[in-house]
Amino acid sequence: MAQTILKIALDVPLDRLFDYLSGDHDVQVGQRVLVPFGSRSQIGIVMGVADSSDVPIEKLKPIVQAFVEETPLDVEMLNLIRFSADYYQYPFGQALLSSLPARLRQIAPAVSRKQFLYRLTDAGRAADVEQIPKKQKVLRSVLSALQAASRLTEAELNEISGTARKAVKVLVDLAYASSEQVPALQRVMAMPAAVEPSLNAEQIQVVQQIIAGFGMFKAWLLYGITGSGKTEVYIRLLQHVLQQENAQVLVLVPEINLTPQLEARFRSRLPDFPLVSLHSNLSESERLHHWQLAQSGAAKIIIGTRLSIFTPLPDLKLIIIDEEHDSSYKQQDSMRYHARDVAMVRANRPRLRWKPGLTLRQTRTRRASMVCCA
Repeated sequence: MAQTILKIALDVPLDRLFDYLSGDHDVQVGQRVLVPFGSRSQIGIVMGVADSSDVPIEKLKPIVQAFVEETPLDVEMLNLIRFSADYYQYPFGQALLSSLPARLRQIAPAVSRKQFLYRLTDAGRAADVEQIPKKQKVLRSVLSALQAASRLTEAELNEISGTARKAVKVLVDLAYASSEQVPALQRVMAMPAAVEPSLNAEQIQVVQQIIAGFGMFKAWLLYGITGSGKTEVYIRLLQHVLQQENAQVLVLVPEINLTPQLEARFRSRLPDFPLVSLHSNLSESERLHHWQLAQSGAAKIIIGTRLSIFTPLPDLKLIIIDEEHDSSYKQQDSMRYHARDVAMVRANRPRLRWKPGLTLRQTRTRRASMVCCA
């Protein structure tokens, strides 16, 4: 197998990439790898490949391990952190690794929680429930539920019956349904549906003007005193954006203690859209799981503090910064960035998509919109 020279970013105070050999591993750009560094091993991120190195090839060391089961970091995120490190004069490798959940900086596979998702096939759509014997009540119920919803998770199957998982496997064998493993969404307590209040004239004007600018980069400053209804404007904007297929919204908050209240409002008004939070009060495993849900696109609403601006979001359409004037958006140590300013850059940069292989090919798609609120 031909040896490939990999350019790898490491969490060290040197603003450079390090050359290693791929060994027997087949890796992608953005992949997490384990490499020897001095007398110890260290986690790094593959940033690219090269045809040659300043170090004689016989002196280059091969990587120890490639975590190929993990989803690589996307090009857009890598470029944003590269820009931020350059702008704020900070070593790129340290900026990149510090933006990741703690579990991804540790020398161990980042095991994600998975669940099976079952989708209705064309054959299942055309199937007649009445053709299933009436004594097979669970099988009939599962097929009816699939025909109504088109897709069911394991958790939703459990709500139908304790034997619903066995029944859905019968439907898979009949080609009435297909199955795939996806990140497991967190279970949340069902909340009573909230009554949607009427908007006043100012709120209507704000919502209409912002929606009219969607699909292109534009930043709005929404100014209002406490209790003036800014959160209701957020919710109406989220309702509009999330109606699109494959859309995500990032909501930045200055303090952790603001997260539960905002999360509860969003869950009661937007119960059909998976929501995760990202902040330092989460355990390491919780933060990793929420981050992975955001990275995969499974989470549609992401609420987090300043570091969340570096979360990979493949379908980001809108960034909302609550209380944008708050000084908590300024990181005071390590890379001293301002999350509001980084958000402006992120929203305005062309969207980038992965292409197969080790090259960074760009595909321009829509930019995100942005609302700053004070």
